[in-house]
Amino acid sequence: MANPAPASFWAQANALFRKNLTYQKRNVKTNIRLILFPVLLCVILVVLQRIVDRVQSKDDGNICVKNSSKKEGDANWYATGDISKVPVCAVPNPPQWPPFLQLPNPLFSAVQTNILPFSDLPNHKCRARVECPLTMLFTASNFSFAQCK
Repeated sequence: MANPAPASFWAQANALFRKNLTYQKRNVKTNIRLILFPVLLCVILVVLQRIVDRVQSKDDGNICVKNSSKKEGDANWYATGDISKVPVCAVPNPPQWPPFLQLPNPLFSAVQTNILPFSDLPNHKCRARVECPLTMLFTASNFSFAQCK
């Protein structure tokens, strides 16, 4: 050892870089596998998707017949073939869905308990009669709507 002083940052970084480069040269096959696996997986998924698309779009004698009705909810219909081979026809005037509101089971509705002593919650006996009113949290600025009962 000619120089007893500790190596500088750049000397250590250079040595670590050369060591890492040597390690990567030894493991070329592993590096190639690490890079090719996601690529091959994507290629397999694309090929599988094209096969499924081709099978689904195969003409089995089913045709979409245009519906002349302009009413909401009336759809095109299918002619010939059995129901298991029905193609997917476009719905020109799909019906509007009503707004969905998921209400909790009455057994799980909010009621007054020792843990929730709020005075505006119903009594816990309403659970037995399954008559608990719905408790909702309004965060909008329409306070008059939130206060109405």
